[in-house]
Amino acid sequence: MIAPAALGGGDRTVSVVIPAYKAASTIRRAVDSVLEQPGVEASVIVVIDGLLDETADRLRDYDPARVQVIAREENRGAQVSRNEGLAAASGEYVMFLDCDDYLEGPLLAGLVDAMQAEAADLGFAPMQVEAEGSGERRALFQPDYRSAAHLFESWFGRARFVAPCSVLWRTSHVRRIGGWDETIHKNQDGEIVLRAVLGGGRFALSSQGRGIYVDHPSAERITRRSDNMESPFDVAEKLLAIDSPVVDAATREAVCARRYYMLAGNCYYRGLDVLGDQALRRSRQLGFRGHQGSLPHRVASALLGLRRRYRLSRGLRRLVPVR
Repeated sequence: MIAPAALGGGDRTVSVVIPAYKAASTIRRAVDSVLEQPGVEASVIVVIDGLLDETADRLRDYDPARVQVIAREENRGAQVSRNEGLAAASGEYVMFLDCDDYLEGPLLAGLVDAMQAEAADLGFAPMQVEAEGSGERRALFQPDYRSAAHLFESWFGRARFVAPCSVLWRTSHVRRIGGWDETIHKNQDGEIVLRAVLGGGRFALSSQGRGIYVDHPSAERITRRSDNMESPFDVAEKLLAIDSPVVDAATREAVCARRYYMLAGNCYYRGLDVLGDQALRRSRQLGFRGHQGSLPHRVASALLGLRRRYRLSRGLRRLVPVR
């Protein structure tokens, strides 16, 4: 772990890109959390993704030298907004902060210190999930990735990841790898991070500050919707196709096999049995055998098969009222 250095030495300019879709209720919290960051020269680029509410009005009294606003009338998606903000970024470093998330403590300074000490292309800081409404928080997650292979296995195989609110990039590097893939509709942040790391991007870890990822119960949140479940398949295949100098093909296949098994369960749980069958078949093709998860899950899946095990879960869910 890199201890924070005293301010000074090297370029400490950070551009924070915030894609904003119907963000009137949260945008000032996100922007203020950036402008209050100590130890760096931070500026904000808000890309309003569709003039659909009062987001632009909430930004009128900020100093335009520190808060640049790019607004377009039509909604085109977060990845397009992030790439548009990336094109406008002037800082040595760039962060992509969702409009409902925010920063606490010296997160940016800690990341800059760590990345400068390691000559890194991207950096990871602690993250904490906060429930919308109640404000309750889960335990702080401190990333401890020890190598590119360990990061890939942890992030993609075990869902031990950090959200964009805890990831800082060297601007030149994220531009060099082509920015955000606008064809991906689910797990976009995982795809760009893993593409960078598999391609040989150097990463650093910081223990300073925390990014607050706000979890919403809405079924329309992109991570919860069922109409984009094919996108994670595309992500896995794209990562398998990379000619990586740091993570061998056998490791990537083993991790993706476990990922496909997880996707199969997720699809079955949502009633998407055809996609579940495809994911389970791909998992077996990549070499995964048996079942993973808790002992009751493994026993039930071995006896019933994975599809029937989740069909039973769906039936029980309908019988038991939600509280």
